[in-house]
Amino acid sequence: MLEKQKVEVKKLLAQTPDDSTLKMELINAIQRLGVAYHFSKEMDDSLHKIHQNYDTQSSKDKDNVGILALRFRLLRQQGYHVSCDVFNGLVDKEGNLKESLIDDVEGMLSLYEASNYGINGEDILDRALEFTSSHLRNSLHKIMSTSLSNRVKEALEMPISKSLIRLGAKKFISMYRQDESHNQTLLNFAKLDFNIVQKIHQRELHHITRWWDDLEFGKKLSFARDSGGVLFLDDGSLF
Repeated sequence: MLEKQKVEVKKLLAQTPDDSTLKMELINAIQRLGVAYHFSKEMDDSLHKIHQNYDTQSSKDKDNVGILALRFRLLRQQGYHVSCDVFNGLVDKEGNLKESLIDDVEGMLSLYEASNYGINGEDILDRALEFTSSHLRNSLHKIMSTSLSNRVKEALEMPISKSLIRLGAKKFISMYRQDESHNQTLLNFAKLDFNIVQKIHQRELHHITRWWDDLEFGKKLSFARDSGGVLFLDDGSLF
């Protein structure tokens, strides 16, 4: 069942144009659902092509902050040091983020996630992070969409840049299900994959706990915490 669904998701990746908004949204969903490791080559190839056309496409999307920020974040996550100058058009004559951005909550959320990938000296991203953090908090009570509201709450609490893959995937599966535009094939694949990986981790945790107890590390190493499970969590949460 998993392999059959995996083939369907691969087809979806192959059939979606690389420079399209749909492709970037698909890549983002695959990553956040925790199943990107199944499609490493396909994802690498697509992001390489997106990077090649970064300046051209960013210029075309200069008025679409959501897509502009998504492209920037996906490439920064991949290790491409793309320029944050693409956001200069979001600043007014006084050097502040334009107030008109406040009306686009999806766009602000995308910019917030992107600005968390800023490095020292990227002032515009520092300003964007402060601006979006403040206005997203203030907008929470006005958001009518449950899906969007939950995504904003989760992002403010734990941005993508700081989340662990498996723990983040568990939360995002629930949020992705609420999104009316979700792809059912991808969602089914992600849920099945999560359950399989969870069972593997449970078996591994059982073996590690039994090994820890059999060797009586908790008693013999009086200076150490009885933490076989903690060691497993530190490692297992990465996959």
